[in-house]
Amino acid sequence: LDGGSLLHRLKWAEGSTHNSIADDYASFTVKHYGKATVVFDGYEVGPSVKDGTHQRRTQKLNANKVNITEVTKFVGKKEDFLSNETNKQTLIHMIMERMRQRDCDVLQAEGDADVEIAKAAINMSASRTTTLIREDTDLLVLLLHHVVVSKCSGLYFCSDKAKLNVYNIK
Repeated sequence: LDGGSLLHRLKWAEGSTHNSIADDYASFTVKHYGKATVVFDGYEVGPSVKDGTHQRRTQKLNANKVNITEVTKFVGKKEDFLSNETNKQTLIHMIMERMRQRDCDVLQAEGDADVEIAKAAINMSASRTTTLIREDTDLLVLLLHHVVVSKCSGLYFCSDKAKLNVYNIK
């Protein structure tokens, strides 16, 4: 699963603790996808190919850094909170820990996660049937580029916006 896409799937109730928000993501993932592998973008390194996208998405937003602890309560708008990369990274660390506690595999790329997501799915498909779930098709192109079909036991791409479109990569 693309962790960045996952961050936008759930609504946050104002007054919820950041701990409960992280738990909600882990519960949602296990309920809908089982013990999934989730890959998040990295936000702690230098320039990234997604810098332009991040700036465009957050240009009208101006969130202050929040001192996040497990008991800190969320107030405001989710989009504002996530526009601050320090806030986002801290919450991602909490979500990753909760997912690991539920036996999910969780990775964080150094920058943009798309290539890492595709490679993780391809590697997993060598030993078991694997479905990569994502909301857009850029990962479909990466799968087609990187896959060695003869080493793949079963690899599928499914858009999480239109679940009727499932592509067999073979």
